[in-house]
Amino acid sequence: MTSFRTNRKDLLAFLDIFSKGGNDLTIRVSSEKLTIGVGFLTHYLKASMPCTEGTSGRVHVSDLGKLMSFVKSTTGAEIEVSQAAKGKSLQVKSGNTNLELPTGTYISADSDVGLIEKLVAKGEASMWTKFAQGDLSASADINGA
Repeated sequence: MTSFRTNRKDLLAFLDIFSKGGNDLTIRVSSEKLTIGVGFLTHYLKASMPCTEGTSGRVHVSDLGKLMSFVKSTTGAEIEVSQAAKGKSLQVKSGNTNLELPTGTYISADSDVGLIEKLVAKGEASMWTKFAQGDLSASADINGA
């Protein structure tokens, strides 16, 4: 089972970064860090934040709006999130308040992230002289006066 615990206000600010683009996402959890990557044909965004403790894996969120509403409404200092597997219910706890959200097996914001991350890694490896099959060329004059 994948799980993590983190500061409630920090999690809310972190999730808010991704709230404008869609309503679903996948959170990659490690023992000390949460990472979300969202990829579409038009854009790619990846961000990370620390967590207090975590069990490695992925947490799939099908309704980001409901999760954020719950996180906003609770008063506890920390949030605990857990999920047994993709498609299983998302368990969210803060103090004595609990939420169980159903999740689907398809997360649209995560469907192209693997491919996009491979393209970005290849671009970085080539010092950004290539991206996918295309050559990237640029020049600039810098005047430090």
